[in-house]
Amino acid sequence: MSKLVSAVLLIALCCPSVGRSSDNDELLNQVRVGHRAARQSIRQFSCVYLVQEILPSNNVMASGKYFRSADAVSVKDGNEGKSTEDLLIRSGQCRRVLRLWRDGKVEFGATLESDVQFFAWGDVWQRMLIDHSSPDGDRCNYDMVLDRIAKSARLSRDRIAGRDCVRVEVEETTKFGHTKVGKIWHDVGNNYLIRKLEAYDLSNPKDRSTAEVTEFLEAAPGVLLPVKCRVDTYRADRLTKSYETGLTDVRVNQPVPDSAMALPSIPNGTRLQDAIRGTLGAVGPDWKPVGPTTAMSITTMAPAPGDPGGPGRPTESEPWSTSQYLLWGSILAFVMCVTILFLRRIRAGGGGQPA
Repeated sequence: MSKLVSAVLLIALCCPSVGRSSDNDELLNQVRVGHRAARQSIRQFSCVYLVQEILPSNNVMASGKYFRSADAVSVKDGNEGKSTEDLLIRSGQCRRVLRLWRDGKVEFGATLESDVQFFAWGDVWQRMLIDHSSPDGDRCNYDMVLDRIAKSARLSRDRIAGRDCVRVEVEETTKFGHTKVGKIWHDVGNNYLIRKLEAYDLSNPKDRSTAEVTEFLEAAPGVLLPVKCRVDTYRADRLTKSYETGLTDVRVNQPVPDSAMALPSIPNGTRLQDAIRGTLGAVGPDWKPVGPTTAMSITTMAPAPGDPGGPGRPTESEPWSTSQYLLWGSILAFVMCVTILFLRRIRAGGGGQPA
């Protein structure tokens, strides 16, 4: 017996990574199973959301309603009579209708995109750190993220604000040789949902971004979800930008009315930007062309160099790309939405704060 024990100890001493690898795999499996179960427990969902900038100014960035059913997501952003942006995500597509009330008239615009794009300020699943992104910038669920990082991630037990968490840490080297660091804390007591994210360049950790859920709600016994999340951006360890997303009137696993999953009807001749087919032209209420279409250049929306909304800082040799930080895609959604908001203003004729 003593020989057996000695042999086991010898193996452990000679191959300590075996034990660490086993612990890593066990924690990864716990995170995967727990996070998946938390997502799947929410079959239908609706809420009112408010995105508010806290620093450097205090103003409402976006507000609206979010609906989620088994096969679709609907976002109704803005205020009737001023400007609105309605989205319906279903069957792999995102249809977007923009309306602007001006001089007693309503101006319409429409876009058609893939459902994997960052589609709105009101993307509650991104805001609450439930959905994430792929290395190519596509929206995805967290199982896909874990599949991607399974071999390289380091997992450990940690505590945040007195809460037991599992920390997932990853370092990824870009083709330019820059090492990016991402850290994710899963709250064990809140069904392994994400409590906090942190992202920075290894060469400059004082420039970083964090996203932290500050409030969870138990909507039904055992059914938990985040309802308040704050994103902070630091430069040289100094907090320079903050915004917070809060959810109210939360309803979980209650029927979503059909009207919530309907887009406003668009008039004949509405200009459609079809990013799936790469065309631009007028369409009718059925979203089918009513005249000639022209080819449009398809570009990847990304923040301008030096934009303070996202983690890290681009260099001339390595411009910012969302594919570099997609592990913590919810933080990046802030920057993407800045661009979306900018484009929306251009389409609507410019000017003004978002409704």
